Amino acid sequence: PLVLNEYGNDSILIGTLARGVWIMSKRNGESRKLSVPGMTDGNIFAHAFMQVAENEWWIGTDTGIYVLRNGEFVQHFCFSADDPMSISDDHVFAIMKDSKGGIWVGTEKGGVNYCPPTSDRIKLVYTGSRFPWLSGRHVTAIAEDKDGKIWVGTDDGGLCVMGDDYNIKLNLSSNRVTDLMFRGDNLWVATYTGGLNVINTLNGQIKYYKKTPEPGSLKNQEDLCLAQDKNGHVWVGSTTDVFWFDDDSQIFTRLEGINSNVVDLVVDNQNRLWMA
Repeated sequence: PLVLNEYGNDSILIGTLARGVWIMSKRNGESRKLSVPGMTDGNIFAHAFMQVAENEWWIGTDTGIYVLRNGEFVQHFCFSADDPMSISDDHVFAIMKDSKGGIWVGTEKGGVNYCPPTSDRIKLVYTGSRFPWLSGRHVTAIAEDKDGKIWVGTDDGGLCVMGDDYNIKLNLSSNRVTDLMFRGDNLWVATYTGGLNVINTLNGQIKYYKKTPEPGSLKNQEDLCLAQDKNGHVWVGSTTDVFWFDDDSQIFTRLEGINSNVVDLVVDNQNRLWMA
């Protein structure tokens, strides 16, 4: 699996590396593969999930966006050279619904696309060229702060804020951002090789968490992903381990029994941590 998302109260949505999208029951582990119209095997390559309505998910893949509604794929949006309002790139790595209902789509080579909160959203997608503030074209993560500002993490240009030059002021440990997560006014930035950066968005100060020999530090700082449970603990996945972070002690504790590459973390409605 490459990506996970809670699907209703009793299931998990699973995206895979060229083996399609699956729905798995949390009760008994039974799963079913979703059939894709126009594909005999349904082996799409999924990177991102976002629930945009009660029974609707947008799925970012290597072949555009697939809309899953009531358990079935009902629409497919992809790049078209003849349509200037189509998505700017078929390789979709990030999808985020903002507090106003707009949907932000991050792509591998086409930057950011935006769908306003309308009934016919996809026809109003704007291409990456509409966002000159964007510091990179390979978008890996998108997050919104409590004031409605949109933060965009990239694999080739660090971190930036919509309509702001904030990215110039930030001295990240790595410009290859893999994940973003807000905790109050603090933005947690996971990177590919530079560990974690925690940015106080009110004053721009950054706290760095990297791999060191010291007890309680990260023991792996490569290709990190983030999640927060209902108790407020931060979970960090890496290429070899999973850690949880204690705010009071500022200590990372390794989760025993995990010795593999973890690329995504999700906390479900029962406060259980799922790992891909």
